[in-house]
Amino acid sequence: MNILLQILCVLTGYLIGAFPTARLLTSFTSQKNVLTEGSGNAGAMNAYRVSGQKWVGVLTAVIDIAKGFLAVRAGVAIGAALGTTTFMAPMLCGIFVVLGHNYSIFQKMRGGRGLAPAAGVMLAANPLPAALFVLMWLTGYFVIRRDVHAASMVAICGVAILMYNVPEPLVQMLMQIPIINEKQSIFTVLVYLILLQLFVRHLEPIRALLGNDDREERT
Repeated sequence: MNILLQILCVLTGYLIGAFPTARLLTSFTSQKNVLTEGSGNAGAMNAYRVSGQKWVGVLTAVIDIAKGFLAVRAGVAIGAALGTTTFMAPMLCGIFVVLGHNYSIFQKMRGGRGLAPAAGVMLAANPLPAALFVLMWLTGYFVIRRDVHAASMVAICGVAILMYNVPEPLVQMLMQIPIINEKQSIFTVLVYLILLQLFVRHLEPIRALLGNDDREERT
């Protein structure tokens, strides 16, 4: 893959992801800043908590999902414009749209936890990991602990295990973007690189959750 294609995909994915959806919507509707109020996270849940309006949280989630979807489709378009069908183009856009969302240059490298744009990436590329994530999230929430961050961490780890063992024909059948010049495993690499970003961004709330448990045990 030529260097121009790589640069265009990295910049396109990152800039789409860096769009500060939660901060702009919350500021517009309630004159509050999600980066300084609530959890300080620039995501849909904190947008809802800070603004006090459910539709703000829902719209934030929808736009952030759309960012992931758009980034992947942009990668396909960039590749086509430069005369290549390589999966690396949408793959780079997908990786960097999550990175841009989590560490936005427009928010002093602060952002969300990446779940919404990651969902958009998977819907554009292959919905299987997204479906597995929902299944594992519900399992984590209702079976292990009724906490959204704990459920997300269970889902992140669960999808990593399941994607390693999922039959390749099933992955191929559900691909929305054909993989022509690379091995099918390149999609699994995309999934793992996104899961790694989600894992890192969920460490902080998990530490806080465990810290609260320790304090409760001492009292």
